[in-house]
Amino acid sequence: MWSLIFSVVIIILSFLLLSRVKAFVKLKRMQRLELEIENDLIQEFPEAFDLAKEESGEFVDWLEELQSEDVITKTKKV
Repeated sequence: MWSLIFSVVIIILSFLLLSRVKAFVKLKRMQRLELEIENDLIQEFPEAFDLAKEESGEFVDWLEELQSEDVITKTKKV
């Protein structure tokens, strides 16, 4: 009897651990992707990321607008 209960508890804990590991891997993947995108943008538009220029704010606003439109589009599809 105890072995059955122990087995069920171990299985439940295994699923919980697996879900946590998957969430951690997904978070790390998203962080790497964001860093890669940021580096690509800096390489493509180095002048846009110069904080001394006023145009950099316009560029960032444009990127944020694109991102928000993408989020809205994704939420409408779901």
